[in-house]
Amino acid sequence: MNTGHEFSLMQLADSFFPYGNFALSGGLEALVKAGRIKNSKDIGRFLQNQLHFQLEPFDCIILSLSYDSAQNSDLMEITNLDNLFFSSKIVEAVRTSSIRSGLQFLDCVIAMVTETKELNTKPYQRKESLKFANMFRTKVKSKDARGTFPVCLSISANMLGIPKQSAIRIFLYSYLASTVGAAVRMGIIQHVSAQSIIASLRNECESISNNVMRKTIFDVWQSIPLVEILQMRHEKDDLRMFIT
Repeated sequence: MNTGHEFSLMQLADSFFPYGNFALSGGLEALVKAGRIKNSKDIGRFLQNQLHFQLEPFDCIILSLSYDSAQNSDLMEITNLDNLFFSSKIVEAVRTSSIRSGLQFLDCVIAMVTETKELNTKPYQRKESLKFANMFRTKVKSKDARGTFPVCLSISANMLGIPKQSAIRIFLYSYLASTVGAAVRMGIIQHVSAQSIIASLRNECESISNNVMRKTIFDVWQSIPLVEILQMRHEKDDLRMFIT
């Protein structure tokens, strides 16, 4: 088994990686302000709902299909997926934060690949994947694409030789970590409880990363109306700890 990608996987999933996830609560702050979330049990249920009604059927499928497009150097297809993701997020703060995080993430990986030879890809693969990433970045500059986070993560993972399933797990873990991290900073739970919540969802994340591998564009959907309504109220609040 080739495990050369594991270091890159850990690097991208680390909260030290600079793409701004510390500023996101994944909708949690809005629900706390509305009195819908008060303890660790509430947080666990909220995360389960987000996993199965948003991340699995929509975000992760877009990521999976984008990864395939990046591997095939299909710029038109990945641009379409990027614009689909953007247009399907009805909360403005969610759209803008996804772009901000996505482009920061992609730019950092492009710099890493440009400056570092010790990566888990062969020179030719690294050259082609870097070329594709820069072509997509040009699409963003010309406003033909947006640069949303799942799409940028897929391009980055392809550049670093990280398998698609592992890229999906990075995405899921990053969401869980930033959300429970927000709960800790809001004083709802302590650090040990936060880690316990993440661990309790490990099998579900594993299942999701397996399931979406077989999905197509016709399988995408999402349904989190209450969270979206509360996030719309949240983005107009004068005082906020988090962007989303």
